[in-house]
Amino acid sequence: MPSTSTGDLEGNLLRNHLFPRFWKYRWRFAVALVLVIVHAALPSAIVFLIQGILDNALINKDVDKLFWLPLALIAIYVLNGLVAYTRGMITRGLAWEAVTELRKDVFSHLLTLSPSWRQKQQTGELLSRLMNDISSIQYFASAVITLIHHPLTILGLIASAFYMNAQLAVICLFVLPFVAILIQRFGKRLRGSAQNEFDQSADLQSMTAEALLGYSTIQAAQAETLFSKRFSQLNSELFRRKMQYISAQLLPGPVVETVAAVGIGLAILFGGQQVLNDQLQPGELIAFLVAMGLLNAPFKAVSEAQALWQRASAGAQAAYAILHESPLSDTGRHVLNTSKIEIVIRELDFAYQPEKPVLRQFSCAIPDGQITAICGPSGIGKTSIADLILRRYPFQSGEILVNGLPINQWTRSSLINHMAIIQQEPFIFNATVRDNLLMGQDASEVEMIRAAKSAAAHEFILDLPLGYDTVLNETGSILSGGQRQRICIARAFLRNSPLVILDEATSNLDADSQDSIVSALKALMHDRTVILISHDPRLLAVADNIVRL
Repeated sequence: MPSTSTGDLEGNLLRNHLFPRFWKYRWRFAVALVLVIVHAALPSAIVFLIQGILDNALINKDVDKLFWLPLALIAIYVLNGLVAYTRGMITRGLAWEAVTELRKDVFSHLLTLSPSWRQKQQTGELLSRLMNDISSIQYFASAVITLIHHPLTILGLIASAFYMNAQLAVICLFVLPFVAILIQRFGKRLRGSAQNEFDQSADLQSMTAEALLGYSTIQAAQAETLFSKRFSQLNSELFRRKMQYISAQLLPGPVVETVAAVGIGLAILFGGQQVLNDQLQPGELIAFLVAMGLLNAPFKAVSEAQALWQRASAGAQAAYAILHESPLSDTGRHVLNTSKIEIVIRELDFAYQPEKPVLRQFSCAIPDGQITAICGPSGIGKTSIADLILRRYPFQSGEILVNGLPINQWTRSSLINHMAIIQQEPFIFNATVRDNLLMGQDASEVEMIRAAKSAAAHEFILDLPLGYDTVLNETGSILSGGQRQRICIARAFLRNSPLVILDEATSNLDADSQDSIVSALKALMHDRTVILISHDPRLLAVADNIVRL
């Protein structure tokens, strides 16, 4: 298979993703481009004004022009500032709008990806891609405008130079090809430096997130020094790569200026001889040198725009790598809409990895309205059965029938809408109790409180500082394990789904918490189809069927 060059990847990225994403802002881009043309013409106007001041006002001693030409110069600079400000607000506004929309798209897509993909990713790295890498795409709009604005400025100044003295212009501008080659080579170096910085930043953020989530374990193992040393190493490496990027970003400016200075030096040498020989007016030479001097800024800006362009490309590559990941498949054509759920599993084979099968020729029936318990030692595949029914993973062979149809023939959204799952580790979001209970469901206050009471959660919620409006942090640390689990049970009551999956819902609780949770779970399981994964004898006692693996 032929290799794909960096240029091809960048071209595909721009053609297929960045340009289409920014196309919706084309009218604002058009206004910005008009302002760019005006902005690019102003330096040339300044050059001719300087020539007019020197030759007409000073050498010819024209008092009227001496008064009006400076006013015109001030007006040009005021116009230059207004144009620059307006153009900047337009381009940066649309750039951040595109970043905001892309970040939303990537986040929404992340939530649709399969658990098998997610398990291979580090949380901190994904956070870095979502926040840091995508933010860099803002530079795309700035780079485009800069790469239009400053070449136009360069062309205007070069045209002015040829108008004033074509011979000097040719002598002075022979260095242009060297400048172009330097800018191109520095641009390639910048792309690699930016990508290295992004990757190292993702590694550091991943390690930090891991340490913050597991800090209790770190303290218990007295591993603070180990993790501090690891953080220091990654942090120092990020500093090194950041400095490499800064070096690659800053070096083009001085190099380009030095090369351009050679041209200006030649202009001074040959132009000065023409002035001494009365072949050139002093004002013309000074104006010519001003034009050449003004070329430095746009040349530097073009090299800096290369840095912006490469940084935006590196960030976009990381973002679109996520967007190109396939979401959980949904081939279903039928919409499930029923209050009765019956599941039949026949000769099911499933493996996360081909060489490590989890389920072999597994069969069982989960009748409607009955509690079916699935028991067996840890790691034998009990949770995998629940994941397959939730369509989180594809299975290799066999079939799962839901109400007589293969599970893949039901749309995944309608299937999940008929299920409620309570897992071994209750998850609490950084939000109010109310938001944690509702989880986006359209339920009334009365329904929410009824669900909390059914889960034996209402009383302890009222004892919280702000009741249902108390903000819980991401770990739910102000709640006990039993209280967090009852919040999750209340969510399940609110869903009012005909199928309930309980995955070791009492295994991590103390005896006192288990008593209240078991009572709440028995109420939840009443008159529903239930898949009960548990070792708790009090729950197993109410099961209608027991499947042992």
